[in-house]
Amino acid sequence: MAPTVTLDRAEARPGGRVLVRLAGWPAGTVVIEVCGAGPAGCAVDSSVQTHLAGTGLGGAALTAAVPPGGCPCQVRVTTLDRRLTAAAPLALTGDPGARPAPAAEHRATVPPVVTAVAVERDPGWWSRLGGPARHTLVVRLRNDGTAPAAVTMSVTVGRGDDPSGFVPPPAVPDLAVGEERAVRVPVSLPALAFGTWTVEGRVVTAGVAAPFRASVESRPWGPTALLGVAVVVLLAVELLRRRPRTAPIRPAEGSGGAGPSVG
Repeated sequence: MAPTVTLDRAEARPGGRVLVRLAGWPAGTVVIEVCGAGPAGCAVDSSVQTHLAGTGLGGAALTAAVPPGGCPCQVRVTTLDRRLTAAAPLALTGDPGARPAPAAEHRATVPPVVTAVAVERDPGWWSRLGGPARHTLVVRLRNDGTAPAAVTMSVTVGRGDDPSGFVPPPAVPDLAVGEERAVRVPVSLPALAFGTWTVEGRVVTAGVAAPFRASVESRPWGPTALLGVAVVVLLAVELLRRRPRTAPIRPAEGSGGAGPSVG
């Protein structure tokens, strides 16, 4: 089934809300935005991201905005890797004085530079005992461009080189020219999470993405300690079971324990 996009209305005023329904999409995050029907561009400032489960069904509310270059317009949905895209027409009416969103030359067209990526570990004891862990991803961004940068961020977590676990994306305010900022994203791991976990993400500005990646080691010692105690107890029980038992000493026959006879 090819991915589809349907809208709850065919027309909307700029600033109005449009409900976008999706079907037939692969699991993952998609970007929803209002775009010009030609190469004029999209209203990236009003774009939204939503995560779709394995059913391929989902949706989101989108604020209608006039894209650079104006209309005819469409609501376009694209996967983060841009392999799949689909659209539905949308007429923007009722406000003849509506102005298009800022043109590309007044907004950054490339994402900020990712200067550092790190994962701050969960400081709680519960995670060390094997409970769920709540780490914090810290991504430092710097806008080296000549215009403010509107930023959206997507993050996934999992084992191996292709993590697919959904992480709620943070809201990132626009970065001014020359501004550097640390974006903090909570990342949760399940209980009894062992080994190396990969945190992967993308910083997107005007449809251009800058990838980043980090990893975190999860070695809760609680289950290991409990296993060690159980092994020691089992070994002790086994040693006691195999320990030879000393038979009780019985008096010899005929001795009867009687004292010497008197003549």
